[in-house]
Amino acid sequence: MLYWPCTEEWVLDVIKNLVSKYHTDIAQAKIGVIWKEKASGDETNKKLATMSKVSEKQKASGVDYNFVMEIASDTWNDLTPEQRVSLIDHELCHAGCEEDETTSEKKYTIIKHDLEEFRSVVERHGFWRDSVTKFAETMKNVKE
Repeated sequence: MLYWPCTEEWVLDVIKNLVSKYHTDIAQAKIGVIWKEKASGDETNKKLATMSKVSEKQKASGVDYNFVMEIASDTWNDLTPEQRVSLIDHELCHAGCEEDETTSEKKYTIIKHDLEEFRSVVERHGFWRDSVTKFAETMKNVKE
């Protein structure tokens, strides 16, 4: 699998704008962006991008980021500009920052999705969990 650094100003500007507008908790984080040759997953559930926290081992080897966003280049070109912004925003939602209660130091974390569920379970059992109910309420209130 090939990887290479993202140097597209448009992508980097979108990240800056989204962080300043919606993700202020990670405003001080250093976020690297790399392209990945191909998306992983199958046709119905392709992984278009991922966000990972840089480990202490990677930092010791010279990686100067807190997070790395990896974007699949083969699917990127199929997305509209609006979908690209949504994808970047989605990945930024995975990046979080907590303050250590003892030392008051910033601790960067990866945040899981708000909803982890199968459509078939909701079809069979309805809104059986609070997370499903809250997600459905949010979806009802979103304008297309």
